[in-house]
Amino acid sequence: MQTEENIYANPVPLPDEPILESFKKFIKKDDSDERLLAFLAKESEIVLRKRELRGLTAEDEKELAAFYQCFTEHYGEKTEGLMLRLCEKKETLVLWMGEVFYHKECERKTIEQIMNSARQEAENLFAMLSRYFYGNREICFQFNVPYDDWGLSIFGKMSHRQRAEFRRCCITSFVNVILYSGMMTILIINQHTKSKKMIGVRGNGTTWLPVSKTEMLQEAACMPYRRSPADRFAEYIEISKEQ
Repeated sequence: MQTEENIYANPVPLPDEPILESFKKFIKKDDSDERLLAFLAKESEIVLRKRELRGLTAEDEKELAAFYQCFTEHYGEKTEGLMLRLCEKKETLVLWMGEVFYHKECERKTIEQIMNSARQEAENLFAMLSRYFYGNREICFQFNVPYDDWGLSIFGKMSHRQRAEFRRCCITSFVNVILYSGMMTILIINQHTKSKKMIGVRGNGTTWLPVSKTEMLQEAACMPYRRSPADRFAEYIEISKEQ
Protein backbone atom coordinates (compact mmCIF):
# COMPACT_ATOMS: atom_id res chain seq x y z
CA MET A 1 0.00 0.00 0.00
CA GLN A 2 1.34 3.42 -0.95
CA THR A 3 1.77 5.89 1.85
CA GLU A 4 0.72 9.51 1.76
CA GLU A 5 4.37 10.54 1.42
CA ASN A 6 5.26 8.48 -1.65
CA ILE A 7 1.93 9.31 -3.34
CA TYR A 8 2.75 13.00 -3.27
CA ALA A 9 6.43 12.44 -3.98
CA ASN A 10 5.58 10.74 -7.29
CA PRO A 11 2.93 12.82 -9.05
CA VAL A 12 0.33 10.76 -10.89
CA PRO A 13 -0.47 11.96 -14.42
CA LEU A 14 -4.25 12.18 -14.82
CA PRO A 15 -6.29 12.61 -18.00
CA ASP A 16 -7.24 16.28 -18.46
CA GLU A 17 -11.01 15.69 -18.34
CA PRO A 18 -13.91 16.05 -15.89
CA ILE A 19 -13.10 14.07 -12.77
CA LEU A 20 -15.52 11.20 -13.42
CA GLU A 21 -14.28 10.58 -16.98
CA SER A 22 -10.70 10.93 -15.78
CA PHE A 23 -11.36 8.38 -13.03
CA LYS A 24 -12.88 5.81 -15.42
CA LYS A 25 -9.86 6.00 -17.75
CA PHE A 26 -7.36 5.99 -14.89
CA ILE A 27 -8.63 2.73 -13.36
CA LYS A 28 -9.71 1.02 -16.60
CA LYS A 29 -6.92 -1.56 -16.48
CA ASP A 30 -6.10 -1.47 -12.78
CA ASP A 31 -8.59 -0.73 -10.01
CA SER A 32 -6.46 -1.93 -7.11
CA ASP A 33 -6.64 -0.14 -3.79
CA GLU A 34 -3.25 1.43 -4.52
CA ARG A 35 -4.48 2.77 -7.85
CA LEU A 36 -7.72 4.10 -6.35
CA LEU A 37 -5.86 5.81 -3.53
CA ALA A 38 -3.38 7.35 -5.96
CA PHE A 39 -6.25 8.86 -7.93
CA LEU A 40 -8.01 10.16 -4.83
CA ALA A 41 -4.80 11.71 -3.52
CA LYS A 42 -4.00 13.51 -6.77
CA GLU A 43 -7.56 14.77 -7.31
CA SER A 44 -7.74 15.90 -3.70
CA GLU A 45 -4.61 17.94 -4.30
CA ILE A 46 -6.13 19.48 -7.45
CA VAL A 47 -9.45 20.29 -5.76
CA LEU A 48 -7.71 21.84 -2.77
CA ARG A 49 -5.62 24.03 -5.08
CA LYS A 50 -8.71 25.09 -7.04
CA ARG A 51 -10.56 26.00 -3.88
CA GLU A 52 -7.68 28.09 -2.60
CA LEU A 53 -7.02 29.88 -5.91
CA ARG A 54 -10.49 30.68 -7.24
CA GLY A 55 -13.06 28.75 -5.25
CA LEU A 56 -15.18 25.91 -6.62
CA THR A 57 -17.77 26.66 -9.30
CA ALA A 58 -21.25 25.14 -9.50
CA GLU A 59 -19.92 22.91 -12.30
CA ASP A 60 -17.05 21.75 -10.07
CA GLU A 61 -19.55 20.86 -7.35
CA LYS A 62 -21.68 18.83 -9.78
CA GLU A 63 -18.61 16.96 -11.04
CA LEU A 64 -17.52 16.11 -7.50
CA ALA A 65 -21.04 14.95 -6.61
CA ALA A 66 -21.18 12.70 -9.70
CA PHE A 67 -17.75 11.27 -8.89
CA TYR A 68 -18.72 10.56 -5.28
CA GLN A 69 -21.90 8.76 -6.40
CA CYS A 70 -20.00 6.61 -8.92
CA PHE A 71 -17.16 5.81 -6.52
CA THR A 72 -19.43 4.78 -3.64
CA GLU A 73 -21.69 2.70 -5.90
CA HIS A 74 -18.80 0.73 -7.44
CA TYR A 75 -16.06 0.83 -4.81
CA GLY A 76 -17.77 1.78 -1.56
CA GLU A 77 -17.85 -1.72 -0.08
CA LYS A 78 -14.46 -2.67 -1.46
CA THR A 79 -12.72 0.35 0.06
CA GLU A 80 -14.79 0.73 3.23
CA GLY A 81 -11.96 -0.31 5.55
CA LEU A 82 -9.43 1.82 3.70
CA MET A 83 -11.68 4.87 3.81
CA LEU A 84 -12.25 4.45 7.54
CA ARG A 85 -8.49 4.37 8.15
CA LEU A 86 -8.00 7.44 6.01
CA CYS A 87 -10.96 9.35 7.40
CA GLU A 88 -10.25 13.09 7.32
CA LYS A 89 -6.85 12.55 5.66
CA LYS A 90 -6.07 14.92 2.81
CA GLU A 91 -5.77 12.16 0.20
CA THR A 92 -9.51 11.46 0.53
CA LEU A 93 -10.61 15.09 0.63
CA VAL A 94 -12.11 14.78 -2.84
CA LEU A 95 -14.50 12.09 -1.58
CA TRP A 96 -15.67 13.95 1.50
CA MET A 97 -16.24 17.11 -0.51
CA GLY A 98 -18.05 15.05 -3.13
CA GLU A 99 -20.32 13.64 -0.43
CA VAL A 100 -21.26 17.14 0.74
CA PHE A 101 -22.04 18.30 -2.81
CA TYR A 102 -23.89 15.05 -3.60
CA HIS A 103 -26.30 15.56 -0.70
CA LYS A 104 -26.61 19.23 -1.63
CA GLU A 105 -27.53 18.24 -5.20
CA CYS A 106 -30.04 15.65 -3.94
CA GLU A 107 -31.65 18.32 -1.79
CA ARG A 108 -31.76 20.75 -4.73
CA LYS A 109 -33.40 18.14 -6.95
CA THR A 110 -35.94 17.30 -4.25
CA ILE A 111 -36.84 20.98 -3.84
CA GLU A 112 -37.05 21.35 -7.61
CA GLN A 113 -39.39 18.36 -7.85
CA ILE A 114 -41.58 19.76 -5.08
CA MET A 115 -41.65 23.18 -6.74
CA ASN A 116 -42.46 21.69 -10.15
CA SER A 117 -45.24 19.58 -8.64
CA ALA A 118 -46.68 22.57 -6.76
CA ARG A 119 -46.53 24.70 -9.90
CA GLN A 120 -48.39 22.05 -11.88
CA GLU A 121 -51.05 21.95 -9.16
CA ALA A 122 -51.25 25.77 -9.25
CA GLU A 123 -51.62 25.79 -13.04
CA ASN A 124 -54.39 23.18 -12.84
CA LEU A 125 -56.16 25.28 -10.21
CA PHE A 126 -55.88 28.42 -12.32
CA ALA A 127 -57.30 26.59 -15.34
CA MET A 128 -60.22 25.38 -13.23
CA LEU A 129 -60.95 28.84 -11.83
CA SER A 130 -60.37 30.78 -15.05
CA ARG A 131 -64.02 30.56 -16.11
CA TYR A 132 -64.82 32.91 -13.23
CA PHE A 133 -62.07 35.41 -13.99
CA TYR A 134 -62.81 37.01 -17.31
CA GLY A 135 -65.50 39.39 -18.47
CA ASN A 136 -66.78 42.55 -16.85
CA ARG A 137 -65.96 41.48 -13.30
CA GLU A 138 -64.18 42.62 -10.21
CA ILE A 139 -62.00 39.88 -8.69
CA CYS A 140 -60.50 40.16 -5.22
CA PHE A 141 -58.09 37.56 -3.84
CA GLN A 142 -56.95 37.28 -0.26
CA PHE A 143 -53.99 34.99 0.40
CA ASN A 144 -52.97 33.85 3.88
CA VAL A 145 -49.93 31.76 4.81
CA PRO A 146 -48.21 31.49 8.21
CA TYR A 147 -46.82 34.91 9.16
CA ASP A 148 -47.88 36.60 5.94
CA ASP A 149 -50.92 37.67 3.94
CA TRP A 150 -51.45 39.66 0.77
CA GLY A 151 -54.16 40.52 -1.70
CA LEU A 152 -54.67 40.82 -5.45
CA SER A 153 -57.48 42.70 -7.19
CA ILE A 154 -58.43 43.31 -10.80
CA PHE A 155 -61.36 45.21 -12.31
CA GLY A 156 -63.19 44.99 -15.62
CA LYS A 157 -61.96 43.48 -18.85
CA MET A 158 -58.28 42.70 -19.29
CA SER A 159 -56.01 43.14 -22.28
CA HIS A 160 -53.93 40.20 -23.51
CA ARG A 161 -50.88 41.58 -21.67
CA GLN A 162 -52.87 42.10 -18.48
CA ARG A 163 -54.20 38.54 -18.66
CA ALA A 164 -50.67 37.16 -18.93
CA GLU A 165 -49.50 39.21 -15.94
CA PHE A 166 -52.62 38.28 -13.96
CA ARG A 167 -52.00 34.60 -14.65
CA ARG A 168 -48.36 34.89 -13.56
CA CYS A 169 -49.28 36.64 -10.30
CA CYS A 170 -52.03 34.13 -9.55
CA ILE A 171 -49.87 31.06 -10.14
CA THR A 172 -47.04 32.47 -8.00
CA SER A 173 -49.49 33.11 -5.16
CA PHE A 174 -51.19 29.73 -5.61
CA VAL A 175 -47.79 27.98 -5.33
CA ASN A 176 -47.11 29.76 -2.03
CA VAL A 177 -50.52 28.80 -0.65
CA ILE A 178 -49.92 25.15 -1.63
CA LEU A 179 -46.35 24.89 -0.31
CA TYR A 180 -46.95 26.75 2.96
CA SER A 181 -50.33 25.17 3.75
CA GLY A 182 -52.09 28.50 3.47
CA MET A 183 -55.58 29.53 2.46
CA MET A 184 -57.00 31.82 -0.16
CA THR A 185 -60.43 33.27 -0.77
CA ILE A 186 -61.69 34.72 -4.03
CA LEU A 187 -64.54 37.22 -4.20
CA ILE A 188 -65.96 37.64 -7.71
CA ILE A 189 -68.32 40.57 -8.34
CA ASN A 190 -70.28 40.89 -11.56
CA GLN A 191 -70.13 44.60 -12.37
CA HIS A 192 -73.43 44.49 -14.27
CA THR A 193 -75.65 42.55 -11.87
CA LYS A 194 -73.56 43.20 -8.72
CA SER A 195 -73.98 39.54 -7.83
CA LYS A 196 -71.17 38.06 -5.75
CA LYS A 197 -69.53 34.66 -5.65
CA MET A 198 -66.98 33.46 -3.13
CA ILE A 199 -64.55 30.54 -3.47
CA GLY A 200 -62.18 29.12 -0.86
CA VAL A 201 -59.05 27.01 -1.38
CA ARG A 202 -56.40 25.79 1.04
CA GLY A 203 -53.00 24.14 0.58
CA ASN A 204 -51.54 21.18 2.45
CA GLY A 205 -47.87 21.33 1.46
CA THR A 206 -48.17 19.32 -1.75
CA THR A 207 -51.52 20.09 -3.35
CA TRP A 208 -54.61 22.28 -3.02
CA LEU A 209 -57.96 21.33 -1.53
CA PRO A 210 -61.35 23.00 -1.93
CA VAL A 211 -62.85 24.67 1.13
CA SER A 212 -66.50 23.76 1.65
CA LYS A 213 -69.30 26.28 1.97
CA THR A 214 -69.67 25.31 5.64
CA GLU A 215 -65.99 25.97 6.36
CA MET A 216 -66.08 29.29 4.55
CA LEU A 217 -69.10 30.42 6.51
CA GLN A 218 -67.41 29.38 9.75
CA GLU A 219 -64.28 31.32 8.79
CA ALA A 220 -66.14 34.30 7.36
CA ALA A 221 -64.59 36.56 9.98
CA CYS A 222 -61.17 35.89 8.43
CA MET A 223 -62.24 36.56 4.85
CA PRO A 224 -61.76 39.76 2.88
CA TYR A 225 -64.66 42.25 3.00
CA ARG A 226 -65.66 40.75 6.35
CA ARG A 227 -67.07 44.08 7.53
CA SER A 228 -69.20 44.47 4.41
CA PRO A 229 -72.81 43.26 4.51
CA ALA A 230 -72.26 42.05 0.95
CA ASP A 231 -70.65 38.89 2.34
CA ARG A 232 -73.98 37.75 3.69
CA PHE A 233 -75.40 37.80 0.18
CA ALA A 234 -72.46 36.18 -1.63
CA GLU A 235 -72.98 32.81 -3.30
CA TYR A 236 -70.45 30.40 -1.84
CA ILE A 237 -69.13 28.08 -4.54
CA GLU A 238 -67.72 24.68 -3.64
CA ILE A 239 -65.26 23.73 -6.37
CA SER A 240 -64.06 20.16 -6.84
CA LYS A 241 -60.72 18.82 -8.04
CA GLU A 242 -62.60 16.52 -10.39
CA GLN A 243 -64.22 19.39 -12.32
